[in-house]
Amino acid sequence: MLKGECPIGKYGRKNVVSLNPLDYNISLLGESGIGKGQPVDSIIPTPTGDRRIGDIKSGDYVFGSNGLPTKVRNVYDRGELQTYKVIFNDNSNLIVDEDHLWLFKRNPRPDRILRTKDLITHGVSHDYHIPLVHPLQYDDDDLEISPYLLGLYLADGYHGDHSFDISTKNPDIGSYLYELDPKPISSRMCGDVPHYYYTHTNGTLLRTYLEKVGLAKKKSAEKFIPHEIFLKSERIRKELLTGMFDGDGSLIHKNNKLPTLAYHSISLDLIKDLARLITSLGAVARWRTIKDDKGDYYQLTTSLPFNPFLHNTYKDKWKLNTRYLKRTFESVEPQDKSFVRCIEVEAEDNLYVADTQYHIVTHNTTIIKEVCEKLVGDDGYLFLDIGKEDGAGAINGLFCEPIYDWSKFDDVVTDIVENKTTEYPDLKVVVVDTYDELCRLAEAESLRQYNRNNSDNKADTINSAWGGFGKGLDKAIDLMLDALWELKKVGVRFIIIAHTKKKDVVDTMSEEDYSILTSNVSQKYWNAIKTKLHIGAMAFVDRQITKEKTGRKNIVTKKDILKGKVTEESRVISFRDDSYSVDSKSRFANIVDRIEFSSDAFIKAIQDAILAEQGKSGVSLDDAQKKQASDEKVASEAAAEYSKSKKENKVDIDRNNELFDLIKSEFPEATTRTKNKVKKIMAEHGIESFKAPDELPTAALEKIAELLQ
Repeated sequence: MLKGECPIGKYGRKNVVSLNPLDYNISLLGESGIGKGQPVDSIIPTPTGDRRIGDIKSGDYVFGSNGLPTKVRNVYDRGELQTYKVIFNDNSNLIVDEDHLWLFKRNPRPDRILRTKDLITHGVSHDYHIPLVHPLQYDDDDLEISPYLLGLYLADGYHGDHSFDISTKNPDIGSYLYELDPKPISSRMCGDVPHYYYTHTNGTLLRTYLEKVGLAKKKSAEKFIPHEIFLKSERIRKELLTGMFDGDGSLIHKNNKLPTLAYHSISLDLIKDLARLITSLGAVARWRTIKDDKGDYYQLTTSLPFNPFLHNTYKDKWKLNTRYLKRTFESVEPQDKSFVRCIEVEAEDNLYVADTQYHIVTHNTTIIKEVCEKLVGDDGYLFLDIGKEDGAGAINGLFCEPIYDWSKFDDVVTDIVENKTTEYPDLKVVVVDTYDELCRLAEAESLRQYNRNNSDNKADTINSAWGGFGKGLDKAIDLMLDALWELKKVGVRFIIIAHTKKKDVVDTMSEEDYSILTSNVSQKYWNAIKTKLHIGAMAFVDRQITKEKTGRKNIVTKKDILKGKVTEESRVISFRDDSYSVDSKSRFANIVDRIEFSSDAFIKAIQDAILAEQGKSGVSLDDAQKKQASDEKVASEAAAEYSKSKKENKVDIDRNNELFDLIKSEFPEATTRTKNKVKKIMAEHGIESFKAPDELPTAALEKIAELLQ
């Protein structure tokens, strides 16, 4: 029997499950630190120098994708996992675990977020690229010599026993060298190339610096960029780069395309260092070996967002070439197992620079975004980034709205309810990210409303509001549930995202202690929403831990001291847990216990559970789908009517007071015809008098005021 048929009497009907997963109240609790895993020996740049990610701890600083320092909020050790080298078109690479998430961009198409395992299986088109880091912002802006001069020396300099020289055919560079040191000991021609020799001032400074950094008397094939340069300010790094390109840089023209920047050297170390310098400035670079009868050399090609020439003849020929200012995916190579750590940062987008050589930016996302996009499309969902959560900034392409206080939350909900058919016709689901923060905002609103109504007996805390004994929390819960159910009345469902914590519980029967992974909010808040859920999923890291000997013994028991070692780890989502160690639930009897952490697996698990439940009805799937389509049409019409009613009967107290004053002053002078029209509007809206303006629908008062003006 289908939904809506009543074989018994006037009331009651036999329910048929909806086939739409988003018709159900869903929550996803997430354990912090899921994803972004790198081997603990990975070296990443920090504002104080390069460091092992394994040595990073909470409170330290790393670099965000904007090039600015960002504080590390938490670190998570994930145990020993299989790792992979992800390689890009510029030969840059990063070693990560298989669940590591990558953001790929392609305008104007939507961004794609893929795991390493997805790249292994399917790859991604070269039309997509990962974002580049902005220039790293180190504070140190001091160098004892000219960065440009050091760059020129690395390109065209020679250091002898008593002097150094820079050879150049460029008269502008020669003039610059004279300006740097007005008393060069000499300059002379070697063939048709002028050589500039220094022993005074900058000559002495440069020689001293070269000795300090280990570059003194190095041959051309042995040159390198001093490591401290990578930790200097953007200005210093750019000036050194300009000196190198003025000395040995060039432009390569191919097939009438925009020229490509190139640099040549017989020093492999110098080429690799130059590539690192370029990527630290927000660009890409790649190099290759060129075979030559006179000796092999190396060619570096790059695209830069700025002109690297100052005194070079190529200065006026350089043009911005954004075509190659991208990093695209090439391949994945399996690596050995490694102990893996991930870090959580305070940057608004949650991104950090994950290596020193190529400055690759890594990305994290939420599975719920993917679920929503696959079920309802880009226009069918809206993320509410609640309070201090600030997680939506990390999710490129996400449709979201920041909610900083309850007033904004109420405004958004009201606007959706009142304008569903006109402004939000395709909206199907609202994602609350996170429930933890929504509880905090509701608590503040509960206290505010109590104090507004009790100005002579204000409460300082939620526990003393509304008569105490938890009634303040009850009020906060009512505020949240009323708002969410208002959305449901206009056909907009909700998905709850919440954080987790470990909670110790004592079994009432056995009095045994055990731990459970549950919501981070108080039990009262969690139970309030949990009892309304059809599906309460829990995402966490499932770790296999073995005990190992430490080589030490307990001085009292003389027994070996053991420590736990994570030997295997995987990200999973639980829908039910018979051991009660994970606080998940489902009202669908046939839903799977546990799945891998992916949007496709999440959707499939719910759809399979729905179909299994529907199969018990004895109604064919085709008939059920037809009936649901019919029911959805009726529900849509009812939602539109409710939306219209809410808008027409909305009460804006401040606006009502303004309109009420106008009506009181204008009504006595109105014509009989106008007064009759006013009375007709009053009758339509059930208004008997104007004694209580705070209870009258604002739209009706607007109509009356318009008539009287």
